[in-house]
Amino acid sequence: MWSYDDLFLFIKVAEIGNFLHTARNLGIGQSTISNRIKKLEGDLGVTLLRRNTKSIELTDFGRKLYDKLKHSEQSIKKLVDDTLEIKEIPSGALRVVLPPAFSQSYIMPRLMEFMAKYPEIKLHLFFENKMQELIKHGIDYAIMSQIPEQQNLKVKFLFESHFILFCTPQYVAKYGAPKDLEGLIQHKVMTAASDFSILQQIPVTNLKSGATTIVTLPDTIASNNSIVTKDIVYSNEIIGGGFLFLVQDELNSGKLLHVLPEYSFAATRYYQIRHPNEDSLKVQIFARFIESCFKLECDNF
Repeated sequence: MWSYDDLFLFIKVAEIGNFLHTARNLGIGQSTISNRIKKLEGDLGVTLLRRNTKSIELTDFGRKLYDKLKHSEQSIKKLVDDTLEIKEIPSGALRVVLPPAFSQSYIMPRLMEFMAKYPEIKLHLFFENKMQELIKHGIDYAIMSQIPEQQNLKVKFLFESHFILFCTPQYVAKYGAPKDLEGLIQHKVMTAASDFSILQQIPVTNLKSGATTIVTLPDTIASNNSIVTKDIVYSNEIIGGGFLFLVQDELNSGKLLHVLPEYSFAATRYYQIRHPNEDSLKVQIFARFIESCFKLECDNF
């Protein structure tokens, strides 16, 4: 006789699309999942999945069963989450994707406070700037600068961060500072790189007027890593660029100077992305924690 446990395991496999990733997500053996799905198919007398080496595909009957059952899973999950909320003890594994640079500046310094407050949460962190197939990898919550192609994810805009130019006071003492965009060509400027392309010609926006100008930066040194760029700027021989959150503390202390502060040399929008069926207490609490970290960035700009 089939069991409810096996039905809900089938839902998870159908949702993620891969035995291995389902096993990692649920913390059980891949062979256990495969055997239980085979047993369910035998109990029902139908084939639910077509298997290959890398993924699974639902049969017509499997698709129909999944479409019926996934709504039941959400109802039962809500009952469980409501019970947890009554206990007010968020717990369990929480799989999270975060952007590396922002996390280093604004999230990591506060992370252990969060963990001390919610000791029953097991936090699994993955630092990525780009990631697709969040559901397949069992990700509960992500902060990303690009919205994944999956259409059924919960997406919320968090804030926009600006790419700025900066240098050390020692650089200004040696070489002066550019007074306007045209003056940049007289200076050594470390340009940005992305996907193995050098971003020399970039649209620059005047933050007061909103006007945008295409500026060609000198090709001296280029890097795709803002943390490395900041280290090189401390040689006192070059102007570098990076997102404001990366250098905000140094700007406040005077260790670095904001070059042409009336201009934004790029802007990135950050989004909160959540699993479509995931609304547990632990996710809600972590989302509020992250939004408080992002509020620091917004307040500082």
